[in-house]
Amino acid sequence: MRMFKPTLHKTWIVTLVAAIALVLLWWTTGSTPVKTKLYNEKIAAAERMKNAEEILKKYHLFYGEEIDVMNDPMQIGLIGPKESAIIKDFGRLEDKKALLDPNLAAVFVQMLFDAGVQSGETVAVAVSGSLPGANLALYAALEELNISAVIISSLISSMWGAGYPDFTWLDMEQVCFREEIFKNRSVAATLGGGSDKGKGITKKGRKQLRTAAKRSKIMLIEEKTLSGNITKRLEKFEEFSPLQDYPLFINIGSGAASTGDDPLKLENGITKKIPIERITKQKIKGVIARFSESGVPIVNLMLPKAKRLESFGKYEFDTETAFKIGEGNIYRRYDTKKAWISLILLSGIIAYLGYNGRRKLELAIVEGHRIRKDDEK
Repeated sequence: MRMFKPTLHKTWIVTLVAAIALVLLWWTTGSTPVKTKLYNEKIAAAERMKNAEEILKKYHLFYGEEIDVMNDPMQIGLIGPKESAIIKDFGRLEDKKALLDPNLAAVFVQMLFDAGVQSGETVAVAVSGSLPGANLALYAALEELNISAVIISSLISSMWGAGYPDFTWLDMEQVCFREEIFKNRSVAATLGGGSDKGKGITKKGRKQLRTAAKRSKIMLIEEKTLSGNITKRLEKFEEFSPLQDYPLFINIGSGAASTGDDPLKLENGITKKIPIERITKQKIKGVIARFSESGVPIVNLMLPKAKRLESFGKYEFDTETAFKIGEGNIYRRYDTKKAWISLILLSGIIAYLGYNGRRKLELAIVEGHRIRKDDEK
């Protein structure tokens, strides 16, 4: 009797499947990556951010501040000091350098698109002196997408941020506005820090921040309590539009006015709706919670202490390589349709061969039983 050999064990079948797998692999990975949506706007936003950094570097040098090549090897000129009268919190140097990558502006373009914000609309924004790179990236994205913003800035910085008393975040913002790089700028500011009113820095530091607000002719919110500052922030936003009518609230930093007394630990990226049970735990609801209660989605970028920024939510953001505009998955991706087609096709072939082999094996067993019975007779 001839021995049965399952289909999957036949050499030519295995060789054929392997060849098909190789062809599908070549077809999937050998193609050129395709441009992502809003590719041109992403490139333009990154270039705009780079231009802003170059102009701010000139002003930085004009004010007599030398570039610390050890801590700012790319000599961008926007790595602030480790210590000053307006610096309160710890900050990681690597995080601050990563956020100066102009490609972060392209990430914000993608997120604004994913959040559904349309050209001509107005969003609400809170930014921090701790993260000037992220602020510039956001402003560049808003500019390229023709999106207006009602912005409130917190002025206190953490280490390596906008920590020069004579060149605060508001000064940077004003330079970019005068140079016509950005149309958006702050409508108001707070001291930031503890209770959003300057706790954690000296009296001298608070005075320097007040002077910076006057220098920029920006309204400074200074209420007696954190709740008072939050209320004033919300009132300022509502001068332009009811909270529920904003398509998006964007928060950069971890200021108490945004996060509330019991900080909401949101992931970096888009949050469509914060669970109500998390909000009700707060005794003092921050601006983020109030917008979320009004049905407004949140875009968030926070840097927890001593934690490196490796990604911005689901958006890939490489912080290891040199800053090269136009590179990375935020600009180009392989066609995932090909990968899915290849996976389904190969899985189907293997499933068919497995089913066919099993069916033949079952028939062979039945035939074997029949032959034995015939022999016994």
